Amino acid sequence: MNTAARGVAEQDPAPAAGEPMVRLEGVRKSFGDNLVLDGIDLAVDQGDVLVIIGRSGSGKSTLLRCVNLLEPLDSGSIHFEGEEITRRGTDVSRVRQRIGMVFQQFNLFPHRTALENVIEGPVTVKRMPRTEAIAWASGCWSASGWPTSATSTRRG
Repeated sequence: MNTAARGVAEQDPAPAAGEPMVRLEGVRKSFGDNLVLDGIDLAVDQGDVLVIIGRSGSGKSTLLRCVNLLEPLDSGSIHFEGEEITRRGTDVSRVRQRIGMVFQQFNLFPHRTALENVIEGPVTVKRMPRTEAIAWASGCWSASGWPTSATSTRRG
């Protein structure tokens, strides 16, 4: 794993030994009659970088919105750092300070590069120094396999 990405991961509380950083169990979500997520099981270990790829409408954004507690689950559970975050009484604000996501298309800042959009959360919310955030995001970007030229392209 990239050293910059590891450095950020080590600053955050780690899950219990043997416990994945993020774990989804039987996650199910539908919108009316449209079943979008059907029994998703997933485990992501601390320091891993995960890329979710699929065709339009396949549930990628819905999955991320569920993990960030922006969409309620129909059934199943989501655990973060060993704690079930989908249980009743969860401090949603606290969870969202620890789980970041960059929205696609319309919610990005059009005058910023992809890299600048990715580091906005760590710099603004977590008060991470900009140079450290850039190193972390660059490491994650490289691990994802996406071309690095995309980090310097401005939208609009």
